[in-house]
Amino acid sequence: MKQKNNSDELKVNFVSTRSRVKSYNYSEITDVPEEDIISLIKDIIKECNLIEESSLIKTVSEHLGFGKVGRRIEDGILGCVQKLLDTNIIQKNNENSYFLNN
Repeated sequence: MKQKNNSDELKVNFVSTRSRVKSYNYSEITDVPEEDIISLIKDIIKECNLIEESSLIKTVSEHLGFGKVGRRIEDGILGCVQKLLDTNIIQKNNENSYFLNN
């Protein structure tokens, strides 16, 4: 049986959320309301149950309409991830993956 590598996992996570998670078409990360990023993070984690940090960033970025993840986009998304961690809405495990706190 063929083993999945991380890029296969990323594709599965992204594809599995595409039809069930709202998408946007922003041109700049500074145009994105924080609530939209937070909502996407929660929805994507809910769909995936557990998602690695780089996959989460890529998936959120794609749902926001960005073709690639630059430093400003990554920082904006991680800032919202940190707010969710600080409020105990999500948690991070030892393998750098996020899940919703029940």
